Amino acid sequence: MPDTVLPALAVAALALLQERPMHPYEMYQTLLLRKEDALVKVRPGTLYHAINRMAADGLVRATHTDREGNRPERTTYEITPLGGERFVASVTEMLATPVNHFPHFPLAMAEAHHLPLADVLALVEARVAAVAVERDALDADIRRVRDKGLPERLWLELDLRRETHAAELAWLERLLGRLRSGDLDWSEPLPDPTMNSSPAPTPSAPHPAAAHPAAPHPATPTDPRSSATER
Repeated sequence: MPDTVLPALAVAALALLQERPMHPYEMYQTLLLRKEDALVKVRPGTLYHAINRMAADGLVRATHTDREGNRPERTTYEITPLGGERFVASVTEMLATPVNHFPHFPLAMAEAHHLPLADVLALVEARVAAVAVERDALDADIRRVRDKGLPERLWLELDLRRETHAAELAWLERLLGRLRSGDLDWSEPLPDPTMNSSPAPTPSAPHPAAAHPAAPHPATPTDPRSSATER
């Protein structure tokens, strides 16, 4: 991630302060109410730490401190001009530049061939059920914000997440169909990495001028999946 991009929790916090000054606990409750904890990992302690860090960096500043009864003091913060600039720069970079966050699922699919077919079928079926539940919950969230009349620009991330879940479900259903029908052979042996290797040249007598032949390069291991792709 480029240096211009702030941490995800800092971006979420600055977005709230763009609306109005808040104290960290109010920010935490607002993030939960809007279900933005599905977008960024947030805990009270980490949020307070992020606010203190941004205050030290001049991105936010304290406006006043209140105390209600026996409750701890609560300091309200507002965004600074520098904080506004860094917020816009971060959102701009995040919108325009794809970043690989190394999600677990693609890695799991890359290594699933090590598991028996029956296990893979059961695991993919379990994932289909779980993703379908999340998709249905997003459908309910979208209906709720529409019923409230909220402008669509305020909940675009719900539509993005819903479409992402739908696309994953469609792919998983196709995978299950291929596995069940045998179209995707789970028992096929891995390709032999030596099959595409060119035959070694027949040794010949050195040319008289070749007094010092070059040392051979060490062999490079071949990935069976690369060989299969090359074929």
